[in-house]
Amino acid sequence: KFYGSGESFVFALDARAGADGRAEGGAAGEPEMRAYAWTSTNSFFMYSDSHLFAMGGGDGKHAFAVRSDLLRGLSSPTETFGNPTLASSEEFVVRDFEMWSLE
Repeated sequence: KFYGSGESFVFALDARAGADGRAEGGAAGEPEMRAYAWTSTNSFFMYSDSHLFAMGGGDGKHAFAVRSDLLRGLSSPTETFGNPTLASSEEFVVRDFEMWSLE
């Protein structure tokens, strides 16, 4: 079952540098942040079970989903946030993990 609210969003850090060695919109070596807010198309904000946790949804895909081992995940475009694949490929290996809760 999905839960959450329209205050949810997903983002990606794009570290690809241009010809001048800078990421678009940032100083040299600083990644550009791309944020994707709720599109109002559906309410598939967050999902979790004993196998994974995820954000976004539709057609059985998620903006991102991290498996229970916290080592591997998947990312796909979603209608929830209007996002592209957030990682360099649909399947990814988790390098670092950080979670925040704001109240």
